[in-house]
Amino acid sequence: MKIRLLLFLWLMAGTGYIWAQQRVKHPPTRPFELSGIVRDSLTGELISNAAIRLNFDKSGLYTDSTGTFTIMLSKADYTVVISRLGYRPHRLKLTLDQNIHLDVKLLNVAKELEEVVISTQAVDENVARPLLGVTQLNIKTIRRLPAILGEVDVLRSLQMLPGVTSVGEASNGVNIRGGAVDQNLILLDDAPIFNPTHLFGLFSVFPPDAVSSMELYKGTAPARFGGRAASVLDISMANPSLDKFKLQGGISFVANRLTAEIPLVKEKVGLLITGRGAFNDFAFQWGPQKLKNIRASFGDAAAKLFWRINDKNTFSLSNYYSTDFFQTDLLGGINNINSVSTQYDYNTLNFTARWFHAFHDRLNVQTTAVFSQYRPTILLPELNSDNKVTIGSEILQRQAKTNFNYTPNKAHKIEFGANMTHYQLQPGTLNPGANDRVN
Repeated sequence: MKIRLLLFLWLMAGTGYIWAQQRVKHPPTRPFELSGIVRDSLTGELISNAAIRLNFDKSGLYTDSTGTFTIMLSKADYTVVISRLGYRPHRLKLTLDQNIHLDVKLLNVAKELEEVVISTQAVDENVARPLLGVTQLNIKTIRRLPAILGEVDVLRSLQMLPGVTSVGEASNGVNIRGGAVDQNLILLDDAPIFNPTHLFGLFSVFPPDAVSSMELYKGTAPARFGGRAASVLDISMANPSLDKFKLQGGISFVANRLTAEIPLVKEKVGLLITGRGAFNDFAFQWGPQKLKNIRASFGDAAAKLFWRINDKNTFSLSNYYSTDFFQTDLLGGINNINSVSTQYDYNTLNFTARWFHAFHDRLNVQTTAVFSQYRPTILLPELNSDNKVTIGSEILQRQAKTNFNYTPNKAHKIEFGANMTHYQLQPGTLNPGANDRVN
């Protein structure tokens, strides 16, 4: 028994010695510290809330407000991915067998988006505000309406509104609440348009790429417009882009157009130039014999210079030019004039200069100077001669006005100002040219 007991104790002691030797030879793995700091590669700014992912695991940790992070990990190989919204992710592989500190720089790839303004108006605003019978349309709404032969028409879009009717199927003139066509005041950047249509009413004279918005006053118009018996159509030209160059155009069966927006001084001065022309009268040569003598063409051009002087002052200069030419068989004669055709030539030339100044949030003033000229001419070319007998007339208007806008509170708005207008009318002149036999 003693021998067996001694043998058992000897075996137990040997086993314990071997186990102790193994524990000493293979100690437990202790954790190591993985820490780091995350910066912007360009500015060196510390990046907070950057995500730290290990071995593509969904879980992880984030940098604190100082851009640093710390985590305890066991010895192993790791793939570390550091990412942040607006930055390119940074990936690295490392073997963690000691404490490691990382200095990570992320590349900024964020792009600044253009400003997005979302606005609307209440469904009852047209009847809730003091001025009734006012309809506002912007160019985006007008472009959604059906186009005639590919041409967006500003005046024809008004015929979709209540209280507005067309003077005829093939005409672009409008009668508003029973008034005649000549009882409507049509303004383009405060300059009056005396002939708003091309080709005797088929198309409007307003280039769609230059129009920003328009307001139609079918009821009582504000005093600053001077008053009209039927309505006031106030059309505003678009301001040019101040940050980047833009070019757009179009080709249709009716006309060709091209528009350019040029920033002359970034965020300060911009220029908008647009032009439209129709030279498709060669198609009449393919028609019946009665149409071969017909010629028809029109064109219009507009330009606007906008200068943002500072936060309280802006200046703009607008220019508009329109021309129409139409030739048909002789409709009427003059004694001693031998002609077989009648030509019509209409020209409009407008200039508008505006200066806007804001005294403060509640009070501002706008001073405007306007020059407007309209010249309709009838020409009778003589046979076998370069001479043309012309019958012309002219309307010339010069205007200067100042408008103050004062908003004492949300419920009240006060407008006041002064307006001076000079008209020069020339009913008609007969110019025989080289012919001295006209009577």
